[in-house]
Amino acid sequence: MFCRPHISIVLACLILLCSTSHAASIEVEDAWVREAPPSARTLAAYMRIINTTAADLSITKIASPSFKKLEIHQTSTTNNMMRMHKVEQATLPARGNLTLEPGGKHLMLFSPKQRFKAGDHVIINLSFSNGSQHEVHAIVKKDNGMSHHKKHNDDSHHHHH
Repeated sequence: MFCRPHISIVLACLILLCSTSHAASIEVEDAWVREAPPSARTLAAYMRIINTTAADLSITKIASPSFKKLEIHQTSTTNNMMRMHKVEQATLPARGNLTLEPGGKHLMLFSPKQRFKAGDHVIINLSFSNGSQHEVHAIVKKDNGMSHHKKHNDDSHHHHH
């Protein structure tokens, strides 16, 4: 019989943990979605997900009201062939981050329910193994190849006619 009070203490602690610590356990930076042609059935999203807790976390669910399905994919190059495969388990190391970027891991958004243009926002809900959730507002941007690497010297372009 005397194990029952113990259970209620554990439950109380769990409720406390969920309500206090989860707000700050995840931070997301630089979330963006690459603009695609109107006919595109999939879009790609990129972001940096930062785990501020002292424990490893894994992403348990990714959803968006604007898409049917979301998956993390990894781009790998084998014999000069670019391949993409679904990442079954994406882990955020304790006090570390998971960077989803072009050429590496990225988020695939399947079957958009509307047309997204540059400047639009996409809401992506991430769920984590510690029960926390994070709502990401990703901005849709045109991706002009490598433009974001050389945007500092845009002013100095000389136009040849």
